[in-house]
Amino acid sequence: MKSIKIFVSHRIDIDSFQIPNPIFVNVLCGAYRPHKDNGLIGDNTGDNISELQPYFSELTVQYWAWKNQDADYYGLCHYRRLFGDLDRIADKLQQVDVDAVLPFPTLCEHSVFEDYLFKHIPTVWQPMMDVLRELSPEYYMAAEKIFKGRVFYASNMLILRREVLDALCQFIITPAGVWITTGMIVYKNGIKTIMHQGCFEYLSRRYYRIIKSTY
Repeated sequence: MKSIKIFVSHRIDIDSFQIPNPIFVNVLCGAYRPHKDNGLIGDNTGDNISELQPYFSELTVQYWAWKNQDADYYGLCHYRRLFGDLDRIADKLQQVDVDAVLPFPTLCEHSVFEDYLFKHIPTVWQPMMDVLRELSPEYYMAAEKIFKGRVFYASNMLILRREVLDALCQFIITPAGVWITTGMIVYKNGIKTIMHQGCFEYLSRRYYRIIKSTY
């Protein structure tokens, strides 16, 4: 029988509702900060990047699950954004082998690239592409094509086979770590840009289709 765990990211400042389902693993996001003990495990235990939560948001929970938990399928969702009909999804995963379960994609009015520049901090985009081109040329070529399109997955919600999770985390979190130097993003040529809150969370949502295109 396949092991399935869905990690639910909870804020430390809100007593959010916990759905009583054994598939859910409720985790406090950014638990390195002082907080009330509500019995939930924190993303600051074991191998963790909890202190980077201001930049990675719920991806610190994804990293914690990747490094500290064993399962055949790993999921990520939020205290306010959950998968519907989870029991049906779990039953299907027991019957067939799939790489990923994702929510419906978002269709942008313009390109994925233009959508990001319009909604978030535009100066973060080029450092991402520079690092991507240097560390993963094959992914860079896929990214160029995908970011000119109009579709991406907007919610940081997913259920992935272990091998796909490995590829995703190595792709998203490891390259992102290259950008972090004393709270700044560093260009290859030495030009520095201040890192903004949540920047890697928003970038990661544009990354999912790159990994999807390689499986």
